[in-house]
Amino acid sequence: LRHPHIAGYLGHGLREDGLGWLAMERIEGQSLEALFQELESGKPSGRIACALAEGCRRPIHETDAWRRRCVRLLIGVADALEHAHERGVVHRDVKPQNLLVRPDLSAVVVDFGIARDAFRPVSLTRTGMRVGTPGYVAPEQLAGRLGEIGARTDLFALGLVLWRGLFGRDLFASEEELVRYAARSRALLPGAAQQLGPQLRGVLYRALEPQPRYRYASARALGEDLKSLLSDRPVTAQAPGALARFG
Repeated sequence: LRHPHIAGYLGHGLREDGLGWLAMERIEGQSLEALFQELESGKPSGRIACALAEGCRRPIHETDAWRRRCVRLLIGVADALEHAHERGVVHRDVKPQNLLVRPDLSAVVVDFGIARDAFRPVSLTRTGMRVGTPGYVAPEQLAGRLGEIGARTDLFALGLVLWRGLFGRDLFASEEELVRYAARSRALLPGAAQQLGPQLRGVLYRALEPQPRYRYASARALGEDLKSLLSDRPVTAQAPGALARFG
């Protein structure tokens, strides 16, 4: 995978003790998780965190400037995932810890260590093993439905990253919350989503559908909607009405 928003692969192998290793290019920057934590503290001090917070009043998550910056950051991630998906590679562990932010505020996807080649029956991890990080897994991963794990699995995770960036907290506080959410036929987000404009809310709803078939069809489609948000153009996704999905 060669892409400006993917850390370059250098090599892999097995150690004498049977453990595998994977070497990637060194990226100057910080993990998005570390930056989120610094920003959530209300006292950013590092160069990259300060650049992200520049011009944003406190609390940062309630400002339009931050929301637009967060969207812009994830456009590069969507482009990187589309590049991987086109080549049959599904990351399966998209999360803030696996996204590095350079000093120029561009994002890089790292750690394809549990990636799956969608064009081959053999995975880079043991077949049947539940993979992904709790808090950033899709319902189909949680349930171990291997046949449903694909590009849209990564898009659900990216939606969770976007939620974390916009609100300063994970969408699911526990695995039990995800289990309840996964049992729904369509997405129903917490009331906090009403703080967002209808277009951004629509993007979140589309990315975070519990059933893969209702999500964005591709990372490119999600990325295009993110770009539309920044240029104030209509997006393809639409949030449901206030009472549309209760029951």
